[in-house]
Amino acid sequence: NISFFFSCAPCPRHYYNDEISQDKCRECPAGSYVNAEGQASCTDCEAGKYLHMANVSFGVCLSCAAGKYGTNGQTCLDCPSNSYASEVGSGECAKCPVGRHGASGNNVDRSSEDTACPLCERGKFVNIEGQGQCFDCPPGSFCDKRGMNSNVPCPSGKYTDESNQYDCRDCPVGRFQTKKGSAKCSSCPAGTYNAQQASINASACV
Repeated sequence: NISFFFSCAPCPRHYYNDEISQDKCRECPAGSYVNAEGQASCTDCEAGKYLHMANVSFGVCLSCAAGKYGTNGQTCLDCPSNSYASEVGSGECAKCPVGRHGASGNNVDRSSEDTACPLCERGKFVNIEGQGQCFDCPPGSFCDKRGMNSNVPCPSGKYTDESNQYDCRDCPVGRFQTKKGSAKCSSCPAGTYNAQQASINASACV
């Protein structure tokens, strides 16, 4: 009787075999690699990294550039609208924070917060992350600085009956306002008058 003996060869780099008695090795799936011979499994690229075909045999995962993110180890994607990624190797993009809105356009630089998420202009605010636009400060309030995340109610004795205001106006003579956040002032009762501006209560009417 003649006996034949066959030796098992190790799987080469980027190939693996997780079963016994196989006649060939399998190639690692996209986004994964093997950097040594004779392996039973492949290693996935971490989030924020991808495997370029030129580096497959070396098992080197490259980091996604700033402004991009990666989740599957195969490719990097541009950060979507109203978000950014300021660091290389990001697995996800950060939403534009409150006080800022997503920049519009096709060629937005999403590698920094300042370019991808400009500050709200005066007269506007935004109190929700990831918004594409800022809200107008409503009547009865003001927004006097850029990058505000809330509107400020007008103090007593003041008002504004328009939106998008940087400041509130004094109640005129003959009127008063006891409450904060008012869009108008109350009139002095018939038979009384008030010669002062910005009055905060009805007792100013005499």
